[in-house]
Amino acid sequence: MSQDEKKQYSDEKGSLPEDPPTYVDVLNEDKELSEERAKNAAASSTYEHQPHPRGNCGYPGVQKTSYNNAGSKSGI
Repeated sequence: MSQDEKKQYSDEKGSLPEDPPTYVDVLNEDKELSEERAKNAAASSTYEHQPHPRGNCGYPGVQKTSYNNAGSKSGI
């Protein structure tokens, strides 16, 4: 194994956040995001489906699909 293949990692743990959000807080935030998207979809002529509540954050493999009022869809 060459030097490039051997990566050196520290054995120290990363620190945890001081006050991580609770599960209920995360659920409430997701609900608020969903409600906001629903309001935006009703006001717009096109609806953009996010496959995950936080799909707009750019997680790997995200694929957005847009729908127009006629019901046809197109992958973006």
